[in-house]
Amino acid sequence: MYCIRIMCLSGWVGKASRNCDSRYDSNVEEFLKRLYLSTSMATSEIKAFPAQAPRVRDPKRSAGGMLERLPSFNQLPSWLPRAALERFVKAFEASGFRGGVNYYRCLNRNWEKTKAAFEKSGRKIKQPTFFIAGELDMVIRTYGGTEAAESMVSKVCSDLKGCHFIPDCGHWNTQEKPQETSTALIRFLDQTAASEPKGARRSRL
Repeated sequence: MYCIRIMCLSGWVGKASRNCDSRYDSNVEEFLKRLYLSTSMATSEIKAFPAQAPRVRDPKRSAGGMLERLPSFNQLPSWLPRAALERFVKAFEASGFRGGVNYYRCLNRNWEKTKAAFEKSGRKIKQPTFFIAGELDMVIRTYGGTEAAESMVSKVCSDLKGCHFIPDCGHWNTQEKPQETSTALIRFLDQTAASEPKGARRSRL
């Protein structure tokens, strides 16, 4: 299943302008293309594509929003066929981007609402956890690379079963490397099920 996730690029999504939703809505296809490809542009496939440099490089928010800070491409990667992109475009033309952008606008509010439960747990996620990401994911690289990401995850997950970084894969691992993602996930689920005590209740989800 394809998954659209509106990500935060250096705080620009939802913060650069109160009207950023309408700006994304005005050119849905171009915004999605830039968002998809720029977050995986270190992969071998997208590195081979000619790209037009971002129009805005000034770090000041007043210089421009997220759209102008992303490179543009005239090609689509193999993992984003035209039919899939058109389906996403149609969906966002109907709904707009406000719902996705509002998630980032509410980050502080969401933390305040969940902080008490996190503190009660000793600031730990205690459920069995397995972290999967693309090795070349722009977000992973922004936070210092795979070792830094694994360190951050291990600090909050008391039952971390491992981290798996998929080679030559960017941000959209379920689309770029679906087989590798599924194989790693199923392996984790099998290992977790095997370690359960006999008679333990299992979720059917």
